[in-house]
Amino acid sequence: MSSTRPEPIRVFLSYAGDDAPMAHRLAEALEARGLDVQSDWKLPADERWRERLTELLEQSPNIVLLFTPHALASRWANFELGVALGRAHRSPELRIVPVLVGVGSERLPAFVRSRNHLVRTDAEHLDEAGGLIVRQLTGARKRHSAAG
Repeated sequence: MSSTRPEPIRVFLSYAGDDAPMAHRLAEALEARGLDVQSDWKLPADERWRERLTELLEQSPNIVLLFTPHALASRWANFELGVALGRAHRSPELRIVPVLVGVGSERLPAFVRSRNHLVRTDAEHLDEAGGLIVRQLTGARKRHSAAG
């Protein structure tokens, strides 16, 4: 009798370059919970980088958006947000989990606020936020906070 392990939940993690240390800590928290985390730092830095980034965003069934003051001002984080929102309009099954660190939900696009369940946290509680994200992706449907 053979047992097959379920495929890990795949997720794309979007973040601003200035938030890379925070994004890496969040990715570690998600990977420790069995998720397959994809992001731009796993791509080769070559002439196809943007194309590969877009492919990852288009193919991922789940997108975690790390919203910080840096992300709101970041060209690339906004590019990734735009791709995610375009996909969400075409694919209602796409799951987007916004993670707010140091920004209020009023700073998010209305579509993101209305369609998705927010995870509010701070840089000190990223491990707990990882648990909340996993619950969001596996079915729990409430607004959560990982900051005390």
